[in-house]
Amino acid sequence: MGVDYKWAGSASYPRYYEEMAAVATKVFGAKITDEYQSEQGKPENHTMFNYFLGKAHTKPTSKFEFPEGTPKIVCRFFEEPEEYYDAEETAELWSLVKDNQLVEELSHQLYEELKLDAEYGEGYYVS
Repeated sequence: MGVDYKWAGSASYPRYYEEMAAVATKVFGAKITDEYQSEQGKPENHTMFNYFLGKAHTKPTSKFEFPEGTPKIVCRFFEEPEEYYDAEETAELWSLVKDNQLVEELSHQLYEELKLDAEYGEGYYVS
């Protein structure tokens, strides 16, 4: 069970969300919120993906704190990576990561998915 990309294969839920968190923090300078971090330590939330799957008993209001000036699409994307992003939003996301080699190193699949979605004029959506 995991995340299926359209173009870039699939990933386990834990790896997908770990890679998303790595890109958010290491590329965009986000900080994982204390509330979200503490939720991960609770037995009912023992894995990062339980929160994303709606299995957590309590959900933090925000997973990340982004530096001031971070594009809104970036903040929204990393807070809600399971949502649909239309072709325009996907192209904007791609324009923000395409020249950053660290994104590709941290999550080759995310990089490829955004690249191909943008190239083919499609929206980003994982299932």
